[in-house]
Amino acid sequence: MVYTLVAVAACFAILFSIPLFMSNDSVLIIVQKGDSVLVVASRLKENKLICSKKLFLGLVKITKSENKLKAGTYNFSKKDGILKILKTLKCDSQNALKFTMQYKAGGSNYR
Repeated sequence: MVYTLVAVAACFAILFSIPLFMSNDSVLIIVQKGDSVLVVASRLKENKLICSKKLFLGLVKITKSENKLKAGTYNFSKKDGILKILKTLKCDSQNALKFTMQYKAGGSNYR
């Protein structure tokens, strides 16, 4: 019984790590503070980064990640698997893009 569960878990781990597409195309995903897991799953599905919202939501539930997704702007490759995407969304936005604006005090570069 235990070996069967381990085998099933291993199969799911392999399945979840397989990329949906073999394309190198990058997709920017913006996760705003307060976005629900369902909203994030919908964005991922709309951008063809995951094959199923239900599968992503189930994985989030199994890994107890409901309240662990971080706001930020993420750059995902279509080669990224669902596990890598979830791990990235849970990390401290380490892979999120950082934007910096510089301006001159007392003047404006905009016309």
